[in-house]
Amino acid sequence: MKIATIDAKITPPVGTLLAGYGSKDVSESIHDDLKVRGLCFDDGAKRALLLSFDLIGLERSVVSELRRRCAELIGGGEADVMLTCTHTHEGPHTRETGANALDENACRILTDNTLAAVAAAVRGVFTEVTASFYSEQVDVNTNRRYCGPENVCRFLPHHRSLEPLADGTTDKELGILLFNRAGTSRPFAVIGNYAAHPLVAHAPGAGGLAISADYPGRYRELVEESTGAFPVFTTGAAGDQFPIGSELGFSALDLVAGPLARATVHGMIDANRNPAKFRLDEPKIRSSIERFTAALRADKPDEKRIPKLRGLAEIELELQLLAIGDVCFVGVPGELEAGPGLEIKWHSPYRRTWVLYNSTGCYGYFSPANDFVSGGYESARGQNFEVLTVLDMVNAAVRGMFKLHGAIDIPSWPPAR
Repeated sequence: MKIATIDAKITPPVGTLLAGYGSKDVSESIHDDLKVRGLCFDDGAKRALLLSFDLIGLERSVVSELRRRCAELIGGGEADVMLTCTHTHEGPHTRETGANALDENACRILTDNTLAAVAAAVRGVFTEVTASFYSEQVDVNTNRRYCGPENVCRFLPHHRSLEPLADGTTDKELGILLFNRAGTSRPFAVIGNYAAHPLVAHAPGAGGLAISADYPGRYRELVEESTGAFPVFTTGAAGDQFPIGSELGFSALDLVAGPLARATVHGMIDANRNPAKFRLDEPKIRSSIERFTAALRADKPDEKRIPKLRGLAEIELELQLLAIGDVCFVGVPGELEAGPGLEIKWHSPYRRTWVLYNSTGCYGYFSPANDFVSGGYESARGQNFEVLTVLDMVNAAVRGMFKLHGAIDIPSWPPAR
């Protein structure tokens, strides 16, 4: 396999409205640049792109345009261009809400700079690499819901003293897809995937008004400084996952980024020393876009819906699948909670499966049915679709993966010694 790297700034100017907290938060400074980072893969027969944006999300209209134009640049189809967002809350309004319109200037900056970077990468030198995967449990996230024995939700960001009681499902897997220069054990690029909202840097006062990539940006700095590899960070099914040290400011970034970066380097070491376990011998590219119909909640008044959903009874949503050998990325259209994300992983035919957050559009939260029983921010306020939508999403993702992968080779038992 050959790969090329994509790296571009997409930072808007100071004075841009910030997405994620107050609807009128105006940025006063730039702490660190927002980036689009990604890789272009070439397996000899097919090319594909994976691009990760330091943004809260991307409107489906922007996703569609970027996929179409990037596909033209790599000579592929839209299914071959996978986009995702880290979900930083210290960036511009690149998704539409009831209170804020789409920031057209920010969208123009990110579109122009992304297309220029992809075009340069495609025209440039592709590096021959070997591919390996790794998986490690890293304890730097928590579920932000506490339901207790009575199954009634307390939203912990509004009850910080209860954080030690958090009892919801967590996904602590750091997924690692490593690319070494061919014939060496030297890391050339790495994709990390972890489920936690990038909400460390947003402290009260000035820290909450600074543009920042939050802990994903710091993670990239630490990995690159340590190994020289080109790191791409992707956020998993983090709809209800908070980082430790949330909202404590920039001094707390290393509480999350540090352990994730160290686990990434550890994974590089183990993968390189045990190639029989972790090497992807045939990293062929496969991709698809899966669609399913989602019904809007009948109990949610039309005026309280996000503008693009007003007046609708149902809508077609997209999932996107990108497989590199026996690793599959599943792109979802919003903020999927960790439990359904784990279900996608559990039912996958691939050796490793990682969810990509806010990938095919921004349609709010996607919560499992029991969250509607216990209540809470994600389901009661944040979900726009009827209760069983997440079950349909999981089924569509799993069936799509089996279609892409084919039948499973079931190993014999007991295993050979």
